[in-house]
Amino acid sequence: MRKLKMKKTIGFLALILVGVGSVYAADPDPFATAASKITGMSSSMMDLFDVLIGVGLIFGGVHVFIKMKTGEGSEGKKALMNTGGALLFAIVIRVIIGTFIN
Repeated sequence: MRKLKMKKTIGFLALILVGVGSVYAADPDPFATAASKITGMSSSMMDLFDVLIGVGLIFGGVHVFIKMKTGEGSEGKKALMNTGGALLFAIVIRVIIGTFIN
């Protein structure tokens, strides 16, 4: 059993080495190519992230409105806090991602 596991591990490592070698053979500097592609897509990624934040805010607002209208006092406050926390988290993540991409 132990020999079979060792053979699988060696085969997996060989597969990784072949994959890394093919990446370096295809492009002399793959990290620079990936960085330039990510930088080129940064404005569309930020627009998409803004749309996702807006959709989440709309659905969260509707959820809070329904909870407040049904008269579930503490449930409405909990829904409001969840929506506010999610929105704050999304904005912070957007700022962090924007800082690293630009």
